[in-house]
Amino acid sequence: ALGRLLRRTIPAEDLAEEIFTVARHFSAAEEMLQDPDERLEIAKLHFDAGVHAQAAVAFDVARDHYRAALALLPEDRWANHYELTFGISVNYYQSLILIRDVPPESLELGEEMLRHARNEVDHMVALAPHVFRLARGRQPERAIELGLERLRRNGVDLLRIDEPDQCVEMLRDKINGAFGTKGVSALAELPHMSDPAALAKAELM
Repeated sequence: ALGRLLRRTIPAEDLAEEIFTVARHFSAAEEMLQDPDERLEIAKLHFDAGVHAQAAVAFDVARDHYRAALALLPEDRWANHYELTFGISVNYYQSLILIRDVPPESLELGEEMLRHARNEVDHMVALAPHVFRLARGRQPERAIELGLERLRRNGVDLLRIDEPDQCVEMLRDKINGAFGTKGVSALAELPHMSDPAALAKAELM
């Protein structure tokens, strides 16, 4: 009841400052949330709280809010609430990895995201934390296989490092060819990367 009262009385422009307080009250009364539309709205509230916590490097707090958000989503979440479900799932998975809280069932979450990803960008975004999780779970070869396969499908063909010296030499030649006499310092002059596909590839690499 108090959570609902706070949501109704706090102006929208001030909600960000009180989002943790409001979300905490709803967490304490989760069993009272029966209306599907209200559950969806509170899931969004927890998601926003998680994003705020993650930006403040409070990854354990972010994890708790993402977990609460997932629990409030309906069974048809992937079919009818794809963007919200994907965003919460990816952020939750990332938060687990950042605080080194990676229970065995986290692999199931990774597989679920990959099954439901609707495009190549989302697939790479979901695969990045999953590859990291597989590597930490003593499946490095599987992690490398999945990552390289997805990158190749998106035009990036990375070399397997069977001959490190040769790879370093080839990389040096590519850098020199790209920047010429300016050198690597020219990187500082490049615009910030904003293309979603390029960002997803960089994260996966």
